[in-house]
Amino acid sequence: QTGVAELWLANSDCTQLTQLTRFERPGVVGSARWSADGSRIAFDRHADGEIDIYSIDVNGGNLRRLTTSPATDILPDWSPDSSSIYFTSRRSGPWNIWKMAFPEGEAVQVTRHGGWESIVSTDHRLLFFTRADTLWQKDLLSGEESIIPELAEIQVERNWDLTNQALFYIPRRFLESSSIYRFDLLTRQIR
Repeated sequence: QTGVAELWLANSDCTQLTQLTRFERPGVVGSARWSADGSRIAFDRHADGEIDIYSIDVNGGNLRRLTTSPATDILPDWSPDSSSIYFTSRRSGPWNIWKMAFPEGEAVQVTRHGGWESIVSTDHRLLFFTRADTLWQKDLLSGEESIIPELAEIQVERNWDLTNQALFYIPRRFLESSSIYRFDLLTRQIR
């Protein structure tokens, strides 16, 4: 609406449209994710040859640039207690998942053999992430990374999300209608 890509907020019925950011310079804003307490939004912004992670309060205050590395930093997601942000970066060469304390902290590499989009389990024990469009998990205590066996043949791209009980996904299937599937984390059943 302003001629520049900005982050906006609206009710689910598209009423009360509110502009949150005011960069007023050309760029692309995307990958917005709510903090667990609903008070902040993290997002990535591509502008002036740099791609970094930002956060802003839902009232439009406290805009913060969280990453300043010359590497590409994208796809932020909050830890369940909103104390950290996980994100995807090429700081070590290939795409991997990194983590930093919020609002300030040193970024540390979490995955070692590749990773794209990630979500942490509500108990902080497992990091779920995609690698080559398939769903993987990393035990954050042992450090073990493994493909989810029941979902090894399913490609999801970015079409998945996590609750405290299940992983929901839409498989990437060409020329077929899309369905939403639920993978129960306890019973390991898919429906």
